[in-house]
Amino acid sequence: MSERRSRRSAFSALLTALLRMDLRNQAYAGATGAKADELIPPLYWVVGQILTTSLLLSLMLFGRVSAWFFAWAELSTTMIVVFSAVVVEFNEIVLNPADSEVIGHRPVRGATYAAARLANLGAYVALMFVATTIFPTILGAALLDGGVAFAARYLLASGLVNVGTAAAVVLLYTLLGAGKVLDRARTLLAWIQILAILAVFYGAQLMLRAGDGSVETFAAEPPAWARWLPTYPLADAVAGGGLAALAL
Repeated sequence: MSERRSRRSAFSALLTALLRMDLRNQAYAGATGAKADELIPPLYWVVGQILTTSLLLSLMLFGRVSAWFFAWAELSTTMIVVFSAVVVEFNEIVLNPADSEVIGHRPVRGATYAAARLANLGAYVALMFVATTIFPTILGAALLDGGVAFAARYLLASGLVNVGTAAAVVLLYTLLGAGKVLDRARTLLAWIQILAILAVFYGAQLMLRAGDGSVETFAAEPPAWARWLPTYPLADAVAGGGLAALAL
């Protein structure tokens, strides 16, 4: 019984430390302007940037495109944002080789460490899920061809995109040996959220000023390359194609 309590105590202590490290990670310091000694951690700014991007994109598309394109654009943006976030903070949320120097001499079982790391990754993905999903779900349900069913399907699809993207990054690092390439791109990926906000904001400005219906035309006839993205069949399912569309 005491051994079980010891494991629970070690797991709780590890998970608490990992979550605090997530909040104070300085990988986003350059992109957010936040410093380690500031009251608001860098991760808070990142979540705020993701929420802003999601809201701006939803408002830009609302009432101008079909439910399918709305879902496709939002899910594709989610995939890009989550991919960059997990790569940038991989050492904090998934695995850091330096951990062995800090806790290697302590009586912590490998299973306890792995469970804490997995729980930490799950908490991070859950945070990304909320940040990328809340606005598209609400505004998507208000579309003429949306509704409550759209909202329910979008929640499921967004969850799949968040979990699937995070799993893909882990596989790229551990199985395919792409860690060095991704590490070199980490600085650039840290700016993805800022670049996404700028792209959506100025894109909306150009769309409103031009008024030529280019967005509507693009949404009605998406390019062929869109079919190669995993978000394409997911958007079909969200818009009413059913789960069978996921097999396409």
